[in-house]
Amino acid sequence: MTQEEFIKRYTYDPVNDLLGEGGFGRVFRAYDNYEHEYVAIKIQPVDPKCPEIRLRNEVQKVQQYVHKNISRYKAWYTFSDYRGETDVAIMKFYNDGSLDKLIAKHNLPMEVRHGLLVEILEGIAFLHSQGIIHRDLKPQNILIVEHDGHYTPLITDFGISKQLAENESSAVNNSILGGTRAYASPEQMAEHSIRKNTDLWSFGIIAYQMFTGALPFNSGAFSPSSEEGRQEHFRQMTSGTLPKGIEHIPEPWRGIIRSCLQVDNIRRVQHAEDCLAMVGLKAFAPGIVKSSDDTVREEPRPQPKPQPRPQPKPQPAGDNDTKRGGSLRLILFALLFIVGAGLGAYVSLSGDDSTTPSTPPPAEPAIVNEVSEAIEVSEFSDKSVAEPASFSVGDYYNAGGIKGIVIETDGTSGTVISMHETDASWCSSAVWNSFDLAPVGTTSKSNGQENTDKMRNRSDLDGYYAFEWAIARGDGWYLPAIFELERVAENFDAVNRGLSEHGGTALKRGWYASSTEKDKMNMYLYDFNQWNYYSMSKDMSCCVRAFHKF
Repeated sequence: MTQEEFIKRYTYDPVNDLLGEGGFGRVFRAYDNYEHEYVAIKIQPVDPKCPEIRLRNEVQKVQQYVHKNISRYKAWYTFSDYRGETDVAIMKFYNDGSLDKLIAKHNLPMEVRHGLLVEILEGIAFLHSQGIIHRDLKPQNILIVEHDGHYTPLITDFGISKQLAENESSAVNNSILGGTRAYASPEQMAEHSIRKNTDLWSFGIIAYQMFTGALPFNSGAFSPSSEEGRQEHFRQMTSGTLPKGIEHIPEPWRGIIRSCLQVDNIRRVQHAEDCLAMVGLKAFAPGIVKSSDDTVREEPRPQPKPQPRPQPKPQPAGDNDTKRGGSLRLILFALLFIVGAGLGAYVSLSGDDSTTPSTPPPAEPAIVNEVSEAIEVSEFSDKSVAEPASFSVGDYYNAGGIKGIVIETDGTSGTVISMHETDASWCSSAVWNSFDLAPVGTTSKSNGQENTDKMRNRSDLDGYYAFEWAIARGDGWYLPAIFELERVAENFDAVNRGLSEHGGTALKRGWYASSTEKDKMNMYLYDFNQWNYYSMSKDMSCCVRAFHKF
């Protein structure tokens, strides 16, 4: 199909039909004028520096497999123009969205949660039987289909999945760090070699979240975007201890989650089929191919221990009890114990169906597109002063000539994000293409103010658009570091509510530039669609926000 034929067949509005965007492309809802149905179109410009993660590879990887819990593409194309190659893939449009939206909107009955988790395991088992390690399993990458009250999960987004060669063991090189931090395994976080059961760690996090409405590991009292917060998160992950919420999860899922969240991936449950066996599914569902025993030969394959069922303690019989009467009492007590335990678990689990991140409100268009125009929109134009108070994340701050929405605070001090944003590249194409291009040294991942201060007095600041826009806000404003943007991601809804209530421009589900430099050619950006950060070329246009301490 030529590009002209593609444009004629599929119609969509690039603004209003945008479903999401991230490191692996932009996704639009489009109308197929030939099949007379809505489809989802995924578009990704080909980055010649990262050929291993191009969209075409993702499509080819999964297109040969057919399974009820794996999402497939209808077609794919590559178009070329003066800007280079662009991969385009077509898939069915699903009105019900993804698992994160489902668990955010509904307090799902226990049997529905059970069914979803079983089918996710079946999908994982099939992928592993074909030698595929997904590496980025999370609720956002599980599409949902609803039919006659039944929800079917479809695993999708194989952009960073790993295909094992026929002669390759299950321990593979983690050459591209994959996975969103909240769901990534310890070996992924440490950039060590991975096995198929790295996906089972991610499944354990998903299952825990589905039952409790929370993630099992967090940054504790520290800011999640700080190095201390990241270390605390990793400490919790590797401590071998799960939070008390695990006790409220019914068996067999409690035992499955414990088996999946073993820090040592040799001791961790090795196969999705083992988890299915713990649920009581001895046979494989239609379409499932049992995965081969591909563990490293010199390492033993541990078998999951059966989880004991709780048994009621026998009660002492009274003096006048006969043997028959005592037996009846024990049976009645056992029934009451089981019913009571079930009701207790149901009440404790159905009380909170919150999850993060939930769907943010529709993003407003950026109010400026050029740095010269952006300078006219100043965060310090309103000189009204508000007395300092006790602040919370999402509150409007307007004191000392500084206006913004609080993104982190200890109550009286913290950080605000600018009310508005722009679209700009980290640096101009002229700077990026210059023969003597060198790193600028803004390497801090947690301190954007330090990075920005290194740029303030550069004679060529006008060639570094994102920094120029942030600095033009006024004294103290800076371009955030990558972990500071991660902090915003964890409070996305609260920040957007504050922006909406006070006339600000809403954050988009897209790419935001950080001040953190990776090397002379690339910088780090945060993707509010994939909830993860990536390195990209410095001349790529991104959304830009400024931060200020208070």
